Amino acid sequence: MSRHDKNWGDEEWPDDEAARRLRDVLGNEARSMQPSGDGLARIREKIRERRSSRRAWLRPLAVAGAAAATAAVVVAIVLVAPGGGGGNHQVLPGADSSATTQVVSPSPSPSAPVSPSAAPTHAVTLYFIGAKADPQQLLYPETVMRVPPASNAFISDAVTALLTTTPADPDYINGWPQGTHLLGATIKNDTEAVIDLSPEAADGPKGLGDISAQQLFYTIHGAAPKIDSVELRIDGKPVTSLWGSPITDPIAAKEPFEVFAHVWITSPTQGATVPSVVNFGGDAIVFEANVTWQILMNGSVLKSGFTNASIGAPMQGTWQDTVTLTPGTYELRAFETSMKDGSPTYVDTKTFTVQ
Repeated sequence: MSRHDKNWGDEEWPDDEAARRLRDVLGNEARSMQPSGDGLARIREKIRERRSSRRAWLRPLAVAGAAAATAAVVVAIVLVAPGGGGGNHQVLPGADSSATTQVVSPSPSPSAPVSPSAAPTHAVTLYFIGAKADPQQLLYPETVMRVPPASNAFISDAVTALLTTTPADPDYINGWPQGTHLLGATIKNDTEAVIDLSPEAADGPKGLGDISAQQLFYTIHGAAPKIDSVELRIDGKPVTSLWGSPITDPIAAKEPFEVFAHVWITSPTQGATVPSVVNFGGDAIVFEANVTWQILMNGSVLKSGFTNASIGAPMQGTWQDTVTLTPGTYELRAFETSMKDGSPTYVDTKTFTVQ
């Protein structure tokens, strides 16, 4: 039994070499002494007093040690919580399950009310189409929180979320027809997803077939980054034309600067409530990395400024800035300023409330 397995009782202390030697020396000295009269009784009384005192100051240490052990167990549970996921479809090995969050709380004290554990969720990035042609329909991201499927079926879960979610931002639309649902999702050759959609998918809006195919691809790629192509089927049949637009078979990714809107606002999200110091930002593919922003209330510009993305076009960089506002509802606009005439291009907006 190691010293870590022992209890700190009346006769045992946490041991080390120095303490052992000191004990031996003191023990030898004590045995050589012969107390006289009532000396032995007095010595025994003082030993009892010291033991009592020692137990008193060890109690807080024992409690603290128990608390630390409990905290260590909680941390361990958080670190090893499984990614979750479900369904009967094959999933890309190594698919991104790291976004799964398992909330684990310490056990409450007997007097505290017991609240149900929060359900685990994971973030899914969906891509929607800008409703305004500026200068063409491009993709914008929105993040939704989903309960992980019963197994690691992150691809099928992401496609289902895309087909059934209405964008929070009213400036975005979903190209896929209402009622479209997933019939099957499998992996071929480790890097190609085979997606089979219901017959409703054949009847989408003309002119949006190509960008909707990219909408589907990037949503899947976000859920499983190893996927580099998507074989699309509708009711089991391979698809090479979607709503009058030819698409490649399989669908391959176009470059971000071809299909992503050049300015994204990712924070705050649409309809968010934020503190008076507002941190905002997003992503951009803009000339010389210049992003212009405005804060509006009731259509009037209250504040404006510009900032630089982390990298300029044709690469996509991140950008951010901060502004202090009084309570109220505002609109944030971010855009690239046209080098031709100074007009706003690739405009993204978000409405938010300062509490």
